[in-house]
Amino acid sequence: MSSVIVWIGVVLIVLVVGACLWRSVQDARESARRASCIGQLKVFGLAMHNYHDAKGHFPPAYVADRNGRPAHSWRVLSLPNVATEALYQRYRFDEPWNSRHNRKLAGGLPLGMSGYCPAYHCPTDRGCDELRTSYVMAVGEDAFSAGPTGRSVNDFGDGTSNTIAIAEMSESGIHWMEPRDLDVDKMSFKVNDRKGQAIRSKHPGVVNALLADGSAHSISEDIDPHVLKALFTFAADDDAPVSDNLLR
Repeated sequence: MSSVIVWIGVVLIVLVVGACLWRSVQDARESARRASCIGQLKVFGLAMHNYHDAKGHFPPAYVADRNGRPAHSWRVLSLPNVATEALYQRYRFDEPWNSRHNRKLAGGLPLGMSGYCPAYHCPTDRGCDELRTSYVMAVGEDAFSAGPTGRSVNDFGDGTSNTIAIAEMSESGIHWMEPRDLDVDKMSFKVNDRKGQAIRSKHPGVVNALLADGSAHSISEDIDPHVLKALFTFAADDDAPVSDNLLR
């Protein structure tokens, strides 16, 4: 009887240790995925500032067609800095983003880069098509982008370090080439709100975001909605304790 009790105890210890090790491995993997996500946002930041240096303003959320409708995404405009110049050169701006030709480029170049896809998908945003972007630009009257026009550094009354430019929106349903993003005027300012447009992620407790100064941060899902709203506007707001709500 005593030997049975001993064996039961050994089994329980093995199970507990195994569970702890499994959890540690999972935590390490998520930590790596979150770091990769942050790194990708920093690449976007560098691309945006390179664009600003060349054009005098940040990239617009989209390029409009002759009727003023969204035609091509900032994600395509950023290809020379985010992915490759060759892929950008093959894209046809005189055709819709989802034309037969342009859609063939979604997974990368047909020669020498088969299967390559620009990194617009967070590695933690699993369970959905990798051609669907996890990163959306803040668009609106008082947001980082007005839509078809890009703002310059001088437009940010409260500073580029206090304004969200791009943030995660897991399971967005938006193809990375599609000129559609986060409508700040219609979004929910509750982090991880699944009922409508909102910033959300599969990272436990946080959502990663890029500020207009090119720095990437994690935002706690417990952030005050009023503070988050202030982060999404470029106008000066001295009453918003923005920096205290950003996790390095």
